[in-house]
Amino acid sequence: MDRTYRCSCGFHAHRDRVGAINIMRQPMADGNNLSA
Repeated sequence: MDRTYRCSCGFHAHRDRVGAINIMRQPMADGNNLSA
């Protein structure tokens, strides 16, 4: 099984890494997020 995410724009990375990035980008319930 291929664990690599590939976008039509040419971006590719491990699927777990892409998932973690997407989770980090989501705002938290109190309106704040962890990014600087």
